[in-house]
Amino acid sequence: MSKPSREDVERFDREWERSSLRFTRGVAWTVIAGAAIFGLLCYMESLRPPDQMRPLAEIPRVFTDPMTGCQYLTYSMGGMTPRLGADGTPMCLPVGTSDLDLTDRSSEYA
Repeated sequence: MSKPSREDVERFDREWERSSLRFTRGVAWTVIAGAAIFGLLCYMESLRPPDQMRPLAEIPRVFTDPMTGCQYLTYSMGGMTPRLGADGTPMCLPVGTSDLDLTDRSSEYA
């Protein structure tokens, strides 16, 4: 194989510099664009209201089991969970008592 001429080497060096510069600029623009998108997403997330301010997707309904008097929170999309008092115990009414009979004692079940 013959040795490349000086002109070939200089041309190769110029092309190498150009392609390296193009690659570096491409990487730089990619990093800048990624940072801008990341910043925009962070800003948009900061505009969302906190979770406690968002409206509930669904307001649960209170169901009282007539056999036990215990109350449950039910959801129309399915699901049921016991209604708990402030101390973490299940909220149960005396058997045979409706929710309406306890309106004057509502502080006990708040």
